[in-house]
Amino acid sequence: MTESFDDTQVPELEYDETIPPRPEEEVADAARAVPDAAGHGGDGAPQAGTARTDEPTAREVG
Repeated sequence: MTESFDDTQVPELEYDETIPPRPEEEVADAARAVPDAAGHGGDGAPQAGTARTDEPTAREVG
């Protein structure tokens, strides 16, 4: 019971530009728009919302 595949039966999908992006996509785009001062997660400017404590970090302990 083998049938031949007819590609004319499969409609081509089109990208719908009328659908707005999801909120999490907009947040990710905004975050990517600002360069990371610390580079790829390395030392540099502290991230917003993080406070420095008197305890050493794992990186400082070694």
